[in-house]
Amino acid sequence: LAAKLPPNARDQHLMPASADEAALVARYVRAWHAADVDALVALMRADVEMAMPPTPSWYRGRDHVGTYLAHLFTGNPGRLRLVATRANTKPALAVYSRDGAEYQAFAIKVLTLHNGLISHITGFVEPELFSWFALPTRRQFNDEEQPSTPN
Repeated sequence: LAAKLPPNARDQHLMPASADEAALVARYVRAWHAADVDALVALMRADVEMAMPPTPSWYRGRDHVGTYLAHLFTGNPGRLRLVATRANTKPALAVYSRDGAEYQAFAIKVLTLHNGLISHITGFVEPELFSWFALPTRRQFNDEEQPSTPN
């Protein structure tokens, strides 16, 4: 398949579909790194759905997703870092979890957008997926770094 694709085909699929999409993802990453639940849920539709297959975790609505995120950030801000990528033409986020001085691959979150807001978040807690995205399984972030693109 790679031999039949144009040389830059993979890179084109990593590009945001629009400037608005890129801005929304960048705002999500900034809000996440700031543990700003209000800013995160403001980027979501009122009827947003979040699931993490294969676990039975499933949330519907900004309030429920916001409660989950508030709990996630409590007592350990900065434990999880995000790097923007794409999955099946959709915006996605590689989630890294702090492990001492480094961060290790943790999950891939796929975002579905509708009318400029996030309508679905599907999280796959499967670190082995990182190789499919050509992402490192371990990396470092400095405290000021707000990663939004793959390195």
